[in-house]
Amino acid sequence: MCTPGFWQQSHYLVTWCGLQIRCTLPLSLHSIMTSPLERLNSVRNHIQPQNQQLSQQPCLAPILGHNPTGPADIAAERAGASFNVEKMKYFWAGGKEEYEITEIAYQIIQRDPDLTTSHFFDQTRPEAREFTYSESFAMRIYVHDLLFRNALNLFGSPEQLAEWQEDIEKFRVLGCFAMTELGHSSFLRGLETTATYDRENDEFIIHSPTLEATKWWIGLAGQTATHTVAICQTIIDSKPHGINWFIVPLRSPTTGRLLPGVTAGDIGAKYGRAGLDNGWIQFTHARIPRTNLLSRWVNVDRDGNYHPAPNPAVMYATLIPERLSIMAGTWMLVGQAVVIAARYGVVRRQGAKDQKIMDYQSHYVKLMPCVAFMYICNITNRYACDRLFPRVSLRFCKYSTHPLPSMLIVLQLTDFPQLHSLLTTQWSEMSELAQNDIHSYLRKAGDMHAVSAGIKATITWLGADTLERCRRACGGHAYSSYNAIPGIIGDWGVTTTGAYKAGRRRQHRPFAADWGKSRSCSRHLQSQRYLIGTLHDVAQGRQAAGSAAYLNDAATVLAQPTCVFDNERDWLNIEAVNGVLTWLVVKRLHINLTLSLPTQLQATATALAASDAWNDHLLSVTRTSELHCHRHLLDLYVAGIREAPVELHAPLLNMGRLYALYVVEGSLDALLEEEYITPKQARVVRGLYIRLCKETRTDAVPLTDAWAFPDFVLKAPIGRADGDIYS
Repeated sequence: MCTPGFWQQSHYLVTWCGLQIRCTLPLSLHSIMTSPLERLNSVRNHIQPQNQQLSQQPCLAPILGHNPTGPADIAAERAGASFNVEKMKYFWAGGKEEYEITEIAYQIIQRDPDLTTSHFFDQTRPEAREFTYSESFAMRIYVHDLLFRNALNLFGSPEQLAEWQEDIEKFRVLGCFAMTELGHSSFLRGLETTATYDRENDEFIIHSPTLEATKWWIGLAGQTATHTVAICQTIIDSKPHGINWFIVPLRSPTTGRLLPGVTAGDIGAKYGRAGLDNGWIQFTHARIPRTNLLSRWVNVDRDGNYHPAPNPAVMYATLIPERLSIMAGTWMLVGQAVVIAARYGVVRRQGAKDQKIMDYQSHYVKLMPCVAFMYICNITNRYACDRLFPRVSLRFCKYSTHPLPSMLIVLQLTDFPQLHSLLTTQWSEMSELAQNDIHSYLRKAGDMHAVSAGIKATITWLGADTLERCRRACGGHAYSSYNAIPGIIGDWGVTTTGAYKAGRRRQHRPFAADWGKSRSCSRHLQSQRYLIGTLHDVAQGRQAAGSAAYLNDAATVLAQPTCVFDNERDWLNIEAVNGVLTWLVVKRLHINLTLSLPTQLQATATALAASDAWNDHLLSVTRTSELHCHRHLLDLYVAGIREAPVELHAPLLNMGRLYALYVVEGSLDALLEEEYITPKQARVVRGLYIRLCKETRTDAVPLTDAWAFPDFVLKAPIGRADGDIYS
């Protein structure tokens, strides 16, 4: 605090727009302040009214007596809904019972003072890590369960599952997932951390040989995790045996102190997720039992004999569930920003006619595709899970955290014991295939891997584009952290950081294809390699399956050189529009396969030359992979909405149509380049796209109300459900 006499003060009566405020202003400064707290207190004293009795002047009368139109405007939007919002809420949640359970969970959380705070955006980093109801806290559970425990489920032997599962489930062991390294990110073949077998002591020695080998960005490693699943280069008798997964203790479960051979710490301030203790780990000849090598697929016996997996590809499968979880994470986190922007758009009035900003074409064309995108994510997520696992009961159990605004696919909707059983069953089937029919295994696992890689790369960047559109649509108010969107953008940033490895294209509209600025995406390359390989297999007489099954008809697809659509009705048929995307994907794959890539990839003798060949076609292959993902999502969406009540078909179809048209509208350059469509057809697509944005705009609030986010979850005054955003 400032000591008496620090300031020489004089009192002034300041009149500002009719308000008379008595302030203390400094005449001179006798010494330099010694702390930020003193400076802040002094500034506060300068502007703090000395007399709380404010006299109202005539110029403020119209403002102070203003009757806000927001509540009436948003009520009118809801009254004009073209569908039953309550039934849409049930369908969105997975059923009436699931919706009601979610509402109860929200009430429990809202009424618990330990789970809510009115100062969420002013928390320090330590406070954020203590606060339990947050995106960051949910990510801790995500890391422990979906990454750490799932790695054990997929790679651990039955004996290892029996040893570790109970401690993990009861949180006696808190785990993290040590894959990425400082110098290598997630390029697994380039990882440097080693696990060297010590035959004499029957132990593996875990070691970080260089600074670049430091495990980096590891969630929970900074302060919390007691154990990690670390991926390491396995060395036996000085001979490398590739990468494997090891359970490595980090801290004492009782004292929290780091164990011998382990050095770890927090990586410090980040773009988002301040409450998640991302950390770094360095191993210095840390010793673990030989039995801590996860040994469902591989094994090292007491004598040091290495028994490899039937195929190295099996060691990458743990990434598949994590990648697919992004669909649920998108609507749960990005969806909050879309709700805020939609509500603000129908309450905020501006312009000569004082109209709602949502009624401007420039506004609804930006936002309505974002709404459609959320429906794609929610419904395809549910339908994809139903296909991956026989119908999981969408019920809450004691671990469920669906009310959290988190990126959880498993934690948000499903019963852990059921899901664990289904995962184990699914993986057991895959294990049997790997042992007895490696070709069938690789085909099935390859499709799952390609789908998950491509979808994560596509969805995360659409999510980032959506968030930026929502921020801009809310003007200066969305620049304030107190309206939540900046924090969501920061939290979401980690998903795109991991999706694109060498930059990203600049985009000029929601989801637009400014393809000339496109750069490398490692996950799209994984998907593209699979697609080209599958098309090559089809050409050799083998059948494609899964997401690439349409490639079986590649010859028939290419036999139709031009689009035959001659009216708007054709472009409103989602399956027909998906056929246009199918043609474009097959055409681009065919060009890559027959003209360039095989000649260069198959004829070259070195991996470096092959890598150069991919790089020379990077823009084309990345785009093709994205289009493949879009068409696959539309396939899943069309199948998923068949389960909806009949009275919801119209709005759900419109959401699918809008998403399909935005993809085609963003691909008009490629379709015109290939002369598949005419300029007249391109104008029809663009005009219909804009018109559909306008038509669906009337349901902007009802469509987003169906997601049932309470105000205390949104945490944004401009997104209040009652529309009274200025109170």
